[in-house]
Amino acid sequence: MYLVQLPEADPYHMLFATRLISAITKKLQDNVFALMTPTRKTFISVGYHEQMSKTVNLKLAKERGIPVIRRDTGGGTVIITKNQQGYRIGIYDRPSRVEEIYSLYLTPVIDVLKEYGKVEIRGQDLLLNGKKVSGNGAVTYDNITCITGSIIVKNDIAELAYLLNVSSEKFKDKIAMSIKDWVTGLSEEVGREVTTDEVREKLREVLLRKYNAKVYELKEEDLKYWDDISKPEERDDRDRLSYVEGCFKVASRVFLCNEERKFRKLVNVTVRLVDGKIDDVTITGDFFVQPRDLIEKLEKALQGKTPWESAVVIKDVLREGSIYGFTVDDLVSVFKDIGEKYLKRE
Repeated sequence: MYLVQLPEADPYHMLFATRLISAITKKLQDNVFALMTPTRKTFISVGYHEQMSKTVNLKLAKERGIPVIRRDTGGGTVIITKNQQGYRIGIYDRPSRVEEIYSLYLTPVIDVLKEYGKVEIRGQDLLLNGKKVSGNGAVTYDNITCITGSIIVKNDIAELAYLLNVSSEKFKDKIAMSIKDWVTGLSEEVGREVTTDEVREKLREVLLRKYNAKVYELKEEDLKYWDDISKPEERDDRDRLSYVEGCFKVASRVFLCNEERKFRKLVNVTVRLVDGKIDDVTITGDFFVQPRDLIEKLEKALQGKTPWESAVVIKDVLREGSIYGFTVDDLVSVFKDIGEKYLKRE
């Protein structure tokens, strides 16, 4: 394993550090653990498969001067502040399933968190004393999987939660709790001020002493590559179908139908039906899919099919990748429900 310290960077460079670390991992032919330098500027990071306008109050964020950026990994919308210690983990090994990577490769992070309390892993999240203290996601580039995550050192997220358009469906199991009740920071758990410098140094010590990591110094070519790739993701197409609840008749032969369901992760499907056949469809949510363009491939394959024909297509396309957050049968049930809503409105 190699240890890399990334310099201070703007929000775009921070979000696209996954590509940089994936490239370095491939070059070194070994796992790479990169420590981020915390941001000075608060920003909002939207998941690759999410509807940006549905999850963030874009007007308010603009008024507050807070950038909203789509990252290159799945998962839900998160607020990034100076009180979070980020990391990127490039994986040269080839885990067979998305679920495996978190338990296998977050061990250095878990080792450090154990110094602050009781740690458990729940999906891609790490919990400290029963509360979320670290969120993680993953993306694959050129056969290299990279984990992106951070440790909350001080929980200042609640102060900025007004910028999010939170779905009541997504948080119905947490409806009675505030963000402060289910998300925590190291400072809150130990009752003293913990700094990102302290956490970063502890991670460094664990990686060098326990995991025998070798230090890799960034080369000029690495920094140039990072500059070249740190550009916005053009994915406004996630909002191309107007959001509706239920099934709405647009014209004599045209219906716009929506179904939102909470499985392990949130899934939102909006379908435009013309003469009962899918003319266009968006599948969004805070789930993870590898390869990341698998959802777009599925959306194209569903065009021209009826909701009742979708099951075969969904099973055929999704067998080509891996999913975390919902199952194939879960998605089939969503399209079945959309078909039933359509029949009632037709």
